Amino acid sequence: MMPIFGEDRRSVPLDAFIMIENSTATRGTLQDQIDWLCGTVIDEMLIPGDKLAVWTYPDQPLPLIDLELNGEEQKEGLKRRIQALVPSDKVADFPQAVRLIVSEAEKRSRPGLIHYVAISGSFIIDNGRADKETLPLDIAESLRYSRVEDHPGWKTIIIGLGLRESIKKAAESFGK
Repeated sequence: MMPIFGEDRRSVPLDAFIMIENSTATRGTLQDQIDWLCGTVIDEMLIPGDKLAVWTYPDQPLPLIDLELNGEEQKEGLKRRIQALVPSDKVADFPQAVRLIVSEAEKRSRPGLIHYVAISGSFIIDNGRADKETLPLDIAESLRYSRVEDHPGWKTIIIGLGLRESIKKAAESFGK
């Protein structure tokens, strides 16, 4: 029987930058976010050689993990650190979280490698698009090439960094 999803046969490392909300708004959904991060990202996506940076944002972004994955056995320790997260009594600052993760990914991504930038939380974005009326312009611009995955009570936003330049170059070469 064929698997439903394709296997990741990637051999080139990637840089993963993850922000996970643990504000008061996540009291009913934080465990689901933790399960997603541990299962989808750590267990299924990461391979030795990948770099992982994780922040929490109860109100201000706080570093939680910053390392290069050496082997599969290291994943269990990562998951234990993430599973220890608890909701805080603070209110998250979503624009500040986006600014930090975009800035860090742009500064720290290794040239020529894939990077994966994601934020999970309880924020509300209308139909998966940043609304320029409700978000600061720099945040709306950062989210222009993003994909929103809806989960019950929370979302994951996968941010496509560097896509604007790639799309512009493709459009220019198509017009020639």
